[in-house]
Amino acid sequence: YPNNDSDGKVIIDLIEKYAATRRGRVCVIPSLGKIRYLSALRCVSAVVGNSSSGIIEVPSTGIPTVDIGIRQQGRLCSDSVIHCGDSEEEIAGAIRFALSAAGQAEAKSCNNPYAKPDTLGIIVKAIAETPLESLGAKRFYDIIDPTMHN
Repeated sequence: YPNNDSDGKVIIDLIEKYAATRRGRVCVIPSLGKIRYLSALRCVSAVVGNSSSGIIEVPSTGIPTVDIGIRQQGRLCSDSVIHCGDSEEEIAGAIRFALSAAGQAEAKSCNNPYAKPDTLGIIVKAIAETPLESLGAKRFYDIIDPTMHN
């Protein structure tokens, strides 16, 4: 499913209607979760959409991403990401290239700009070494009007 973006319900309805007309060929799952998603990537030749996952995680797998539209425009990305507009012709052309021998080879040879040596160690060090007092105090405000409760 899409994120909680504006008009997400409209998109979900379109996805559900599409799947309903293609029973046995299309399966809609609201969220695979991390393990199932990464496992599913092992079974695909390309990732198509406008999700940040296609920009951040997928390039580490050597799988091309077809990034549709402007949602991810301006983000740092691997050369394995193929940007295209949202017209049928542009999407079809980008998918054809992603599935071609050249597109597959390019994706396998690209580096993921988000992958760094010892990423986990860098994150743990940043968390461990950040003084908690520098984060400031969290404040809560009671915004409920007590006269509204019956």
